[in-house]
Amino acid sequence: MIKPSKKILCLGGLAALLALACLFWAFFVEPNRLCVTRERIMLDAWSGGGQGAKILVAGDFHFAPNDDVRAEKIVNAILEEAPDAVFLLGDYVNGHTRKSTMAPETIARHLGRLAEHFPVFAVLGNHDAYAGRRTITKAFREAGIRVFDEKGAQELCLPNGRRLMIGGTLDAHSYFPVFDADEIPENPSCGALPFILLSHSPDVLPFLNAAADLTVCGHTHGGQLCLPGGWPVFNSCRIVGNDFAAGMKTVPQSGKAIFITRGLGTSILPARFFCPPELAVIELIPAGFAKE
Repeated sequence: MIKPSKKILCLGGLAALLALACLFWAFFVEPNRLCVTRERIMLDAWSGGGQGAKILVAGDFHFAPNDDVRAEKIVNAILEEAPDAVFLLGDYVNGHTRKSTMAPETIARHLGRLAEHFPVFAVLGNHDAYAGRRTITKAFREAGIRVFDEKGAQELCLPNGRRLMIGGTLDAHSYFPVFDADEIPENPSCGALPFILLSHSPDVLPFLNAAADLTVCGHTHGGQLCLPGGWPVFNSCRIVGNDFAAGMKTVPQSGKAIFITRGLGTSILPARFFCPPELAVIELIPAGFAKE
């Protein structure tokens, strides 16, 4: 019998240690990180002179029953950023049963702290159905969060005359294949104000029209488990592929911007790899007043 050489044994041992280190990182370290991504976008039809606005986008929280500490950490991080407005993109609940998730009323209590300081708009995700969409909508609204439980739009008035139109739509992932272009709200200002559309999933992409100057989405978790460089191993969307898994992109048919956040939680596997949890801060800049 030929015995393996010491070099082969050494390489095998190093490979095993590296695999264990990657597993430890993916399950115990990276899911508990909290990164802040910063983007800038210039919008036409702006009011309020040359003063822009700072919005914060967060989604895919997946709060488990014992996640109070993580919820407080996320809320405190958002408060520290002091945005002009906060957009919440769905999947507040965890798992597929009511026992696997933090109660909607508790989630609303945590996220409702944000509404004490800034305007907060929200849409619902596919997981939220397991805890009851009506239950979550009611709890959020009682906490001061403005929820789009179907397509709609509201004007957002900020200090110094700054005005935006904010819209929301049903989750294109949940309502596939019956979701269509009729579920995309129009800009009630008819283009007089910038229109920002909230959607849980980037599967809304094929149905977007030129009305939305910026669409913000979640759902993908950025792939959650990625290869180096953030390339997803798997994408949970039904329509769009890995090109729309995360980051600021362009809507092909309109040329407008769409941003997909990596989100904050995990689903199925409690692990992340090359894809840390994210709060996204987007600076909106009036056209003609771009900073150098």
